[in-house]
Amino acid sequence: MSETVAAALDGIDRAFGPRTGRTAPVDGCRHCYTEEELARLSGPAGQIAEAELFDAVFSWGNTLDDSVAWLRWVTPRLMRDMMETGQLLDDEMVAVRLHKAEWREWPPAERQAIETLCSAWWRTALAGPVDEWPVTGALAFLVPLTREIAPWLEIWTRTPGRSADLQVAELWREWGQQILAGELDISVYVDGPNIAPDLADWLLRHGAARLADGDLDELSAWSLAQLPLPAEERWR
Repeated sequence: MSETVAAALDGIDRAFGPRTGRTAPVDGCRHCYTEEELARLSGPAGQIAEAELFDAVFSWGNTLDDSVAWLRWVTPRLMRDMMETGQLLDDEMVAVRLHKAEWREWPPAERQAIETLCSAWWRTALAGPVDEWPVTGALAFLVPLTREIAPWLEIWTRTPGRSADLQVAELWREWGQQILAGELDISVYVDGPNIAPDLADWLLRHGAARLADGDLDELSAWSLAQLPLPAEERWR
């Protein structure tokens, strides 16, 4: 983990305050949750088993009540688990839940702490090796969370360096076909913004020029060469 991400996580802990004692009890379907399970979910966030927390986040707003107070209660734990281990947590699901809970309407210190972590994650991805910090993985959280792609592309444009250049190849390898087709929604669990047009425009104006010979395999390089063509003339 980068120092900036670690510092941002510490900032979230401070902004949200100590996670000890109990919060307002969270309720849910009594056919799905026992009293003991609901009590554990309502208790200290650090003591909730990872599998139980994953299930609760997945069920939030369905078989578990859509309590914003509860989601705020577990947010520091979710963010730290997501960045440190990520073994069970689904980044996209966490982002979708936070968006539904209108995280930008939360107390300013909490909102700003989440924004700081997002910025730290994105800048670390652009400066880091693709196999450890792929931009597609970062965007799979950032776009469902913020419903925006433009601010992240603006930062990418202003970020020099070979690492940021190589991430362009990662982006195209993963999402090139969808970008060519003009349809790419990475929100997974809900309808999100179609980011293909913005990515195509950015690649044409900035991204493709950052690639060097050999950054893409032959097939990927050929498909990228189709991008400037009118949609009806492209081979996909």
